Amino acid sequence: MGQDEIIAEDDRNGIVSSPVGPRLIGLPMPSPVQMPVTSVEPVNKEILQSDQEPEVRRKRFPTDKAYFIAKEILMTERTYKKDLEVIVLWFQEEICKAGGPLGDGVWHLLFHLLDPIYEFHCALLREVEHRLATWEGRGNAHLKGDYQRVGDIFLNNMNKIIEVHMCLSSPLYRGYLTHHLEIIEGMERAYEEGGMFQNLLQSFEAQKVAYLPLNAFLLKPLHRLIHYKLILQRLVSHYTEDHEDLSTCEGALRALNPLAHDIERSLSMSEQKVKLIELGRDLIGLPPPPSPEGGTPQRQFILEGCLQKLSRDGYHQRMFFLFSDVLVYANRTTVPFLGFRVHGSLPLAGMMLEEAGDPQVSPSPHSFTIYSKNRAMMVAGSSEAEKKKWVEAIRDAVSCCVVEPPLLGLSPPSHLNHLSLKSAKWRQNMPDGSSEEVSPSDSESRRGGKGSGNVGPPGPGHHPPRNNTTVHVCWHRNRSMSIAELHASQSSQLSGYLLRKFKNHSGWQKLWVVFTHLCLFFYKTCQDDFPLASLPMLGYIITIPSPGDAINKDYVFKLQFKNHVYFFRAESEYTFSSNNIKM
Repeated sequence: MGQDEIIAEDDRNGIVSSPVGPRLIGLPMPSPVQMPVTSVEPVNKEILQSDQEPEVRRKRFPTDKAYFIAKEILMTERTYKKDLEVIVLWFQEEICKAGGPLGDGVWHLLFHLLDPIYEFHCALLREVEHRLATWEGRGNAHLKGDYQRVGDIFLNNMNKIIEVHMCLSSPLYRGYLTHHLEIIEGMERAYEEGGMFQNLLQSFEAQKVAYLPLNAFLLKPLHRLIHYKLILQRLVSHYTEDHEDLSTCEGALRALNPLAHDIERSLSMSEQKVKLIELGRDLIGLPPPPSPEGGTPQRQFILEGCLQKLSRDGYHQRMFFLFSDVLVYANRTTVPFLGFRVHGSLPLAGMMLEEAGDPQVSPSPHSFTIYSKNRAMMVAGSSEAEKKKWVEAIRDAVSCCVVEPPLLGLSPPSHLNHLSLKSAKWRQNMPDGSSEEVSPSDSESRRGGKGSGNVGPPGPGHHPPRNNTTVHVCWHRNRSMSIAELHASQSSQLSGYLLRKFKNHSGWQKLWVVFTHLCLFFYKTCQDDFPLASLPMLGYIITIPSPGDAINKDYVFKLQFKNHVYFFRAESEYTFSSNNIKM
């Protein structure tokens, strides 16, 4: 493979590829503005095995499952340290360079809380690294029998997590749990005001080191403690009653449980807030939530994804967003930037659904009709599973929505029951200005022509969105993602070295792989500051290789989406099982 050759197998799925820049070392100036690359093969030939090169003999590891659980702690701790550095080193440096106020307000609170957490985890990482080295026999081999455990490290450090830190007025993580939403909301207010911070955040999130939106990094500390809880539970389940590490793991778990319980209760609200902020930036023209009398506007995100909307000239792909009060649909735009513009919205109050019956009325087998007030819209999912997912989610949301009294007991209008939506007659019953059609036609919209609805500049606070957010991934993969799936994708985290092979290549690449937010991020080593490439997992199927794949290796799993196929080889059965379960 040539030095400048780039393989972008997912290019037709909307995945962007670009050359890989040099790795940043230490804390230099941030990298040039560039979005994280996705689904490309790294061009560094040093990590490739040639067809003729014999496979390097695999390192011998301890066989105890507890060792591999401890190694998972080490690998994910390395990634967590890097994630904290995105905020406490890279982002803080950007604010200082811009002359931002660090002495008070939300910035002071953010770094006042996270700096001690970062310092604590740097020390914890060194301790875990030393323990694993001893466990593997790389140092103090005569003490090996006393160091085949990790629970004592957790127990000894748990007091630092749950007790008051010397630099803080509250416990290390308790203070961050209490104030993290205040920080997120304060940053969003500063962003909406425009000016220095809006430009700073746009510039920072465009850098390769910010492989996720900044708000996603702000939730990482909370997800980390939940991961500790799951790891400790796994160790307790593995150990026998007479194991010397059982009591220390149980003690650490008991100490962590109250804080973890509070975090789990708070995370749903935090993830909702972050998701609504993300959609507010990704969508142009998103209607504001209703304001109850004497209260704060309330809106909950439920589901987003692609549906085919039937218009006069056939079905066209649209992005739909289901909230607790409204169903919004949008089309992809290219001007003034690659994003999505809202074309219409249907209130949930009084909404009804009718699944497809007559094939002449329903050209797609996965279609259903949405009735909202005097409007009707026929849409279709990409599969029966996608259709059921949307129908169930909409019906559940409608049942929880406050129904307007005039719509109680309303049946679908008789003149709409069996009307083919290829006809424009149903539009006569729409209120003025309520048509969702784009002038002059949807067909031009699909081609990005003059009728794509890209009229005028974006509103205040809008900027070119990231191309790896769930909105864009759902569009390219023609799939949907619910808030529950979003929570699971953020909670499932893995890090470690894997060997990767493309379908049409015989060589394997050794890469540091991070799995988070339902996406694989590829690095050359764990010391790298930003990923070489990424692969969103939405729509991919994970299996074991078939005999026809001719993969005669152990611990190999196969990822496939349409004709895109990747093989990954783990170092052990435990790592192999963990990747399969979490993906």
